[in-house]
Amino acid sequence: MNSFTFIFGALGAWLLFIGPTRQAAIELMKEANEMSEIMKSIKSNARNIQIKRVSNFWWILPPVKIILTKINQRKQWDSVTENLSTGEFKSLSHFRTLASTWSCVAFGAWLIALKETFEMCEHFEFSMFIYIAIVAIVTTVSLFQFRQVMRNNANFKES
Repeated sequence: MNSFTFIFGALGAWLLFIGPTRQAAIELMKEANEMSEIMKSIKSNARNIQIKRVSNFWWILPPVKIILTKINQRKQWDSVTENLSTGEFKSLSHFRTLASTWSCVAFGAWLIALKETFEMCEHFEFSMFIYIAIVAIVTTVSLFQFRQVMRNNANFKES
């Protein structure tokens, strides 16, 4: 019975990762479909933006690289959103918040799945190779189904 506990724990943890990943795809596609006009406006504005990339040289001092990248991202966000109406800006901010929230939920669930899978592999005395293979396969399958949901929704919208 103890072995089943480890198997079910790992399976449940992976389902906790796959579920939010799938739900994120569904909700983000729904939001993106509702914001299609805003996205066209943003794409046309983005072509006119000339912001230099932060040099990889700054990885010598990682905190400086992170701060410079954050400043650069802020400039990009400001230049993209400056021509949007209040309603469009709120819609875009909602989309951004939704995306980051689902990313945090899925990442947290993925970390739990890593731990549960490790404990299961440790219980069954599997090698580290088996552990890495399980993690790689299940993560890839989950991200592939995220991509499929996004693609199917895009194809549905076009028809």
